[in-house]
Amino acid sequence: AGSGTFNPTTITGTVGSYKVKASYTSGSDTFTGLTDAISLTAGPAAKYLVTVDVAGPVAGATVTASAQLADAQGNAVAESGRQVDWSETNLVDVGSFAAPGYSSTDGSGIATIVFTSNTTSNVATAIVATDHATVSITGTSGTVTTTWGALHHFTKTAQYTTTASGVSKASNITFEARDSNNNRVENFTGTVGLSVVTTAGGVTSDASISGTTSVAFSAGSGTFNPTTITGTVGSYKVKASYT
Repeated sequence: AGSGTFNPTTITGTVGSYKVKASYTSGSDTFTGLTDAISLTAGPAAKYLVTVDVAGPVAGATVTASAQLADAQGNAVAESGRQVDWSETNLVDVGSFAAPGYSSTDGSGIATIVFTSNTTSNVATAIVATDHATVSITGTSGTVTTTWGALHHFTKTAQYTTTASGVSKASNITFEARDSNNNRVENFTGTVGLSVVTTAGGVTSDASISGTTSVAFSAGSGTFNPTTITGTVGSYKVKASYT
């Protein structure tokens, strides 16, 4: 009798205002009609959308993680007071969460926490938010990978321990640029010089070094070869310096 009822129906998508369109085509003619506006609201909570403010923190630095309660379509669910338990996917080179390790959603359905990354560079992890009351409601951030910090010191990785005064030594002296957590500063390419110092690190005029005493580092590492130490018999150290 010229009438059609559609029941039940489900509208899925982003929160907003929509209309439903009815269409019928007969030959080259199309006939349509529209409902009144239908307000689409968020569905029941189904997951957390987890984000971080820094995806590549310096090793040992902090990251703020946020978990937005959402429905299955990713619409924000504004529900406060839900406890979120925090964890990470890397269970070996772990970081730490601010005590007590959980937080609650605010009026917008968002929970936040501060995560302190592992002090080793090139460690990858992801932050996981899990609903305390309903553990199936969870979410995982994108990958968080630590990087090295600023140049702090040089570390010897290869050296010889004996040499005759004035004789060229065809053995490597290798230094690496390191940050305050002793990670190699992989983007350091500065030119580093060598000098001879006392075993306590003090200035000495009793010995000097020649040969390859200045090297432009590559990927945070520099090898000095050959070198010659000349001077009074004794025990010394070689010092790497960059200004």
